[in-house]
Amino acid sequence: MVLANGALGLGYWGLTQGVALLTEGHGLLPLPFWPGAALALAAALLGGWRCLPGIALGVLLSHWLVLGLPLGPALTSGLACALVPFWAAREIRRRCGTPVPLCRLGDVICFISFGALLMPAVIGLWGSWNLLAWGVAQPEDLGDLWIRCWVAHATAVLLLAPLFLSVWQDRRLVPPRRRLELLLVAGLAVLLSLALFFGVHAPVQRVVGLHFLLILPLAWVAMRFPPRAITLLLPLVVGIAAWGTLDGLGPFVLAGNARPLLTVGLLAVSLSMTCLLIAAISAERLTALASLARSEARQRSIFDTASAGIALADFQGRLLEVNEAYARLLGYSPAQMVGLSIAEFSHVDDVATEVRHLESIACGDQDSYQMEKRYLTRDGREVWVELSIGCLRDEKGHPLHLIGVVHDISARKADQARLHLMGEVFRHAGEAILVSDHENRIVMVNQAFTALTGYSFEEVRGRNPRLLSAGATPVEDYQRMWAGIRERGHWQGEVWDRRKDGAIYPKLLSISVLRDAAGQITHHIASFTDISEHKEAENRIRYLALHDALTGLPNRLSLLERLDQALSGAQRRQEMLGVIFVDLDRFKLINDTLGHHTGDALLIQLAERLQSCVRSSDVVARLGGDEFVVVVIGAQSSELVETVAGKILKALRQPYELEGRVLHATPSLGVSLFPQDGEDGGTLMRNADVAMYHAKSRGRNNIQFYEPALNAAASERLILENNLPRALEQGQFLLHYQPQIDAENGRLVGVEALVRWLDPERGLVPPDRFIPIAEETGLILPLGAWVLEEACRQRRAWYAAGLPAFHVAVNLSSLQLQEPDFVLRVRDLLVAHGLGPGDLELEITESVAMDNPMATIDALKEIKAMGIPVAIDDFGTGYSSLAYLKLLPIDTLKLDRSFVKDIEQGEDDAVICSATIALAHALGLSVVAEGVETQMQQRYLTRLGCDQLQGYLFSRPLPAGELELLLQGLGDGKVLPWQH
Repeated sequence: MVLANGALGLGYWGLTQGVALLTEGHGLLPLPFWPGAALALAAALLGGWRCLPGIALGVLLSHWLVLGLPLGPALTSGLACALVPFWAAREIRRRCGTPVPLCRLGDVICFISFGALLMPAVIGLWGSWNLLAWGVAQPEDLGDLWIRCWVAHATAVLLLAPLFLSVWQDRRLVPPRRRLELLLVAGLAVLLSLALFFGVHAPVQRVVGLHFLLILPLAWVAMRFPPRAITLLLPLVVGIAAWGTLDGLGPFVLAGNARPLLTVGLLAVSLSMTCLLIAAISAERLTALASLARSEARQRSIFDTASAGIALADFQGRLLEVNEAYARLLGYSPAQMVGLSIAEFSHVDDVATEVRHLESIACGDQDSYQMEKRYLTRDGREVWVELSIGCLRDEKGHPLHLIGVVHDISARKADQARLHLMGEVFRHAGEAILVSDHENRIVMVNQAFTALTGYSFEEVRGRNPRLLSAGATPVEDYQRMWAGIRERGHWQGEVWDRRKDGAIYPKLLSISVLRDAAGQITHHIASFTDISEHKEAENRIRYLALHDALTGLPNRLSLLERLDQALSGAQRRQEMLGVIFVDLDRFKLINDTLGHHTGDALLIQLAERLQSCVRSSDVVARLGGDEFVVVVIGAQSSELVETVAGKILKALRQPYELEGRVLHATPSLGVSLFPQDGEDGGTLMRNADVAMYHAKSRGRNNIQFYEPALNAAASERLILENNLPRALEQGQFLLHYQPQIDAENGRLVGVEALVRWLDPERGLVPPDRFIPIAEETGLILPLGAWVLEEACRQRRAWYAAGLPAFHVAVNLSSLQLQEPDFVLRVRDLLVAHGLGPGDLELEITESVAMDNPMATIDALKEIKAMGIPVAIDDFGTGYSSLAYLKLLPIDTLKLDRSFVKDIEQGEDDAVICSATIALAHALGLSVVAEGVETQMQQRYLTRLGCDQLQGYLFSRPLPAGELELLLQGLGDGKVLPWQH
């Protein structure tokens, strides 16, 4: 291959050097004809990538030594010349399936598209820009340089690549009787080219389009002879045209063409493409005609030599033509049978039936029929034949003739009685069948047996059926099988067999026996079917019945079974057992915001982490949704259970990477222990569930062990959860309003609307008991909508009562902010109640703002754009990022009451308050301190610069009526209680 690549490289360089010598003195750069492109494409088509080193060498030598480019430009410019032909060749071979795409129209079009159009275009574009980049060419020459490169490569590919390919592969010679025709037409083409470009008088040469006369002899050669002929003639004719043009002769020079040689290249491109397409069309036509002739000869050979009798007849039943087998069957020669009527040699009992069939075909009711009938031979014998008659039609569907095929079935008829028994067995059984003799040697199998086992009859003839055994069925089962066969003459059951390819499969086997007159067994008949799919379905159903489809963990049913087993073992061994309920906090929010596919992916990761936290002997199960249960088995003390729970809490707190997104989720864990918290699975599960809900009520993201007192709290929570929907329907909620006071002058600046639940049975239910339940169940949306509506209605009522202007602050949940039409509904409420944006303030907690900060920012920007002020409630209690905080479009920070409470005694709380107020003012925000209950707290906060105060020092949350009485007369100089 090294020598071949070397020869390719030298050949590439030699061809280029030759063109350079022929055009020397004409100042043609780049060369008007680049034969190396044809050599590269032909080599790539015939030899593939292994020819790349030789082509690359030739390209480098040509650009460096022939064109005289510096080594750098020669290397980079030659990169496309070396690689692009191999790309084009790969595309041509992939689409055409042949390295010589010259004999089919589609192949030639593909060759022209990739080899003569795309490949030169890419090479020209790369070369032009490369020369421009190296400073060899000027920008104004770029278009002209690309056109000349394209024509040079396209001309070479179209003229020489087909020549190289046809010389390499096309060995077809012109038949002797047509060689003279080829010589005459080729000579005419050469003479015409010489005349046009050398001998015709100058005025005649100036006639526009005269050179296209060359297409006539070239097209003749393309149509009448193999492609090799036109690939040899084209370079000769175009070479004469180029020679004459270089010598200053020919129509392109005399017509005053500025680039005559470029025009010759374009002429070569057009002639080559036309002739190659014509040659391909002609080759396809000749191939089709040859194929048709071969098909006709093959059909005649089949007709004459077929072992079956074949006859052609008209619709009156007269024979038009028969083959040798048909005539021999009846004792005639083929010539003697032509003209005979089928009825003349048909049995009289069969004639009527056949006549009905022929009439039916003639009427168009049927196109063919089959029947078994009797022929009478020339010497009077009866011959049973199987006759198949069909109707031959022309291209328009009109009936032409009848064709009949007959098979001598006399021997088969004679054997039918002997084969009747076995035929009945095979006909009535749709399963694999095996018949063995009294010594249990196989004497017959059907095709279903071969299809199922892979063994042919010849492979198992005379062998014992035990060769099918997989060795997986117990010996005792076979002993019971033979006992049943001997005693009852029949047995059915499941066994494991092995196919010929070694595959083991279960089958349902049924064995019966045949006995002779003396009652002795003569044959065993075994029928069986593969029940692998049935077994797999059983196993799959069993698996699905006991496992969760998403995570593959045991489900509730499987968990209860395993828990009962574990409890039995723990009772016997006097061991402790732990049940850990795991619930993912705020999982519904993830599902609602990111989609169920993200929630499913999160649950799968969570299941994997749970399994990594426990031993193989422990049980991890999914109850449904985001609820999981871990059973710690064999615990010697509660410390082991606590350790496992701690590992789970730590593992599930870690971030989750899902689809390029990092999610943070926390779990709540409830733990119950055997035997102190329950002695059966149901009790332990229920108590662990109660402990888990206690963990949620304690702020989530923690572990709680069951205590008996939790049951009462759980029952209370369940009652509240069940009563919440009814409370919404019956209007059991009301709003109380707590004043917000200007710290400097004690003036009322706003009130915060706080929702209360007035239950008919339990009285006033605190918000911290029902708000978390409303958020978990989704009832926070209708409840929040009611609060917002009621606050706006009450603000309008206060205006009507003559109260001064102040804002009403309403708390929002994260679910409300995620509603797509929330901002629009707020705008509609303000319009409906005739309120301005300053009459309403919307509050979100720090944790709500951080749930989805970017989405929160977008929603709050829309609210802020309406002019409605926004406040961050409970600031300092969450885990907010200051980077996000400064991006939030807010107006107010509300300092949480937990920092205000101990501000007088705790130095840390005082520092936090001071820092928060300073931070807020630095960000241009006002500060509201919640939970102010003493005058000392008021003075201290005022001294720190706190803007507004709220707390029991000024007023408890009041119903709307009481607040209205308190504020009546403010416009007339009335002083509020806290202003004294």
